[in-house]
Amino acid sequence: MRFIGLLVIVALAMGAQAGEGIGAEGAAPDKPAKGKLQEIHDKLRNGIPLTPEEQELANRWKARKAGEKAAAGGPQLNMIDDARISHARIMCETGKPEDAVKDLEAIVKQSPDEAAKAEAHLMLGNIYRDFFTDPQKAVAEYKQVTGARRREAINAIISMYKGKGYSAETLETLLKLVDETENKRDKVLMLRAIADLCTSWGEKEKAAEVLAKIPTIITYAEAEEMKTLEKGDQKPGAGEGREKPDKVPHVKQPKGAKAAKHPQPVPVQ
Repeated sequence: MRFIGLLVIVALAMGAQAGEGIGAEGAAPDKPAKGKLQEIHDKLRNGIPLTPEEQELANRWKARKAGEKAAAGGPQLNMIDDARISHARIMCETGKPEDAVKDLEAIVKQSPDEAAKAEAHLMLGNIYRDFFTDPQKAVAEYKQVTGARRREAINAIISMYKGKGYSAETLETLLKLVDETENKRDKVLMLRAIADLCTSWGEKEKAAEVLAKIPTIITYAEAEEMKTLEKGDQKPGAGEGREKPDKVPHVKQPKGAKAAKHPQPVPVQ
């Protein structure tokens, strides 16, 4: 009897281990391997449709990162707006960005909270950029972001022009967005980003012109204060709300539609 009991225990233990293995392989991982994300990214860039499993994985990972970012740097919202934004995030994660747009547009039209409206415009911009590959609408939404999230929205617009050729109209438009930004620190950081963009275009003289604007915006005292803030942001655990490069592939969601290449920049009105 002892021998039989021992066999049963061993069998149960082996079954539990097998079950764990099946679960690990059968369920889509919360954090997919970097190689798999790169494979999805490459397929999208080359116009190769994703499999349903890859599409679901890309959507879920995109929504998860958006949720982490919003939790770290987003504003404190009232319960209605918070519920709508959380619902919109789930809709994106489950491949229903059209429903997410309805949630966010309701915030824009109905909420009395300007911070919530800014958050909604930022998410709408991300959805039009990543799910619908519609840079025109994405830019229109990003331009309406105000307050603490404005710099992130402007940097999203700037990033859409990386790797593309120089255009006087584009540079003028980006500089106009800087002029419309009230926070001096945001202005300075945005000008630095635009100068880097000009350098990537091979327009070093334009980059110099952009950088020359910075001393006309802030004083030395303000520059020293910003320097202190920058050091604080670099400490472990600090600056979690600051925007970071988005390494998740852009996703074109409409089911059954042919995947498109990276969205092309459009003239910003």
